[in-house]
Amino acid sequence: MAPVSGFYGGSAVSWYAYIIRVAILMMNHPSKGLLSCLVYHIPSLCASLYVSYCVFEKNRFMRYLFGIVVPLSCMVAFVNDSVGNGAWWYSLYWLIPVAITLVMQRHSSRFGIFLASSFIAHAVGSVCWMATHDMTVVQWQMLVGCVWYERLMQTMMLIAVTYVWDYGVAVVASWRAVLRRGWTIA
Repeated sequence: MAPVSGFYGGSAVSWYAYIIRVAILMMNHPSKGLLSCLVYHIPSLCASLYVSYCVFEKNRFMRYLFGIVVPLSCMVAFVNDSVGNGAWWYSLYWLIPVAITLVMQRHSSRFGIFLASSFIAHAVGSVCWMATHDMTVVQWQMLVGCVWYERLMQTMMLIAVTYVWDYGVAVVASWRAVLRRGWTIA
């Protein structure tokens, strides 16, 4: 849901949402520590900032930073780990946001933006997870088959939320216009 904040509010709202999520997590789980709470929400922050730079602010440099440099850096970090090296093809999923970012120079769509943001969050989250948890090569290899489905479902959910929000805002605006004219609602 974090990329929706970037879609409607830009990078400032993305940062505010990140700070609020970290504060809520710290209040609910104070034993986790600040660093743990900060790292936990980094993937959603990266995805939200990517969306905000694609849609709201149209900053080409920052879009390339989050859409190309971040996934490629995650690939390098994943493959250079001893466990990640055994499941290197898992990181090939992270070429999807790179391709989408390069193609979006001419064609932009909600699906492309949210799919790229989903895989950016996945790349950053996977590297954070690999650094903080012990998983075997076989476990990473088994995840390859379900990642595409999980990311596609998240993308569709983000698109649905934005369309429902847009529709709701349009309905409220139209009803306000009707009521301003003095018409009655039957």
